[in-house]
Amino acid sequence: MLTILLSFIVSDINALVIGGGASPNTCQPCLDAQSQWMSWGAWSTCQRNPYGVDSQTRTRQCSGSNCQGAADESRQCQVYREPTPEWNQWGSWSSCSKSCGGGVQVRTRTCNTQCGVCTCQGPATEERACNSQACCSWTQWSEWSACSVSCGNGIQTRNRGCSCADNSCPGSSIDVSDCAARVPCPICNTCYQPPQPIVPPPPVACTTCQQYQPPTCNTCGYRTIRTAIALAKNSTLPITQIKKH
Repeated sequence: MLTILLSFIVSDINALVIGGGASPNTCQPCLDAQSQWMSWGAWSTCQRNPYGVDSQTRTRQCSGSNCQGAADESRQCQVYREPTPEWNQWGSWSSCSKSCGGGVQVRTRTCNTQCGVCTCQGPATEERACNSQACCSWTQWSEWSACSVSCGNGIQTRNRGCSCADNSCPGSSIDVSDCAARVPCPICNTCYQPPQPIVPPPPVACTTCQQYQPPTCNTCGYRTIRTAIALAKNSTLPITQIKKH
């Protein structure tokens, strides 16, 4: 207490000017001996100020009312900004889940997180419809046809239709099954023989030959009688007078 009183007395003496009282321009502010700065506080988070500069601040408290110096200070810093995650390109569409009647195709994409913990916004999979055309189908089987034989074992058939015009239904449109007639076939005692070819009868042997035999000449140098008769038809002479030319 004594020390504080002495300091006030010394300050008053220094403020006096001989012959003129105290000079206000030379009076120094009185310091509170108990005013002291406390320790600096922690640095604030790094933020961008209105001037576009990243900075952070810290403050300190004065124990009295008249501490010398600033109560806060600032420094530049670098704001850590997490990189924006981005989607990679979509993959190829998968094959259709159905060949007809409406199916689904799926494609996926992966997220490039940039930092390992970030997530992309939006779906990672995408679907679309495919093969919406109606499926081809078979109609009901028809009734079995009659057995192909009247006795013994035979076959019978049944049919079905395809709903598509190009008949692209899988499978066959005809079904064949063995069948047996109710009446057994009789036992054949006489085997059927194919007809024999007709052979013409042999020609009848000639018993009387009808061959022309010219008559012998009675007079040499004259024609035969037959020739003479033929010539006589156009002549007025007797046959005996027709001589050799």
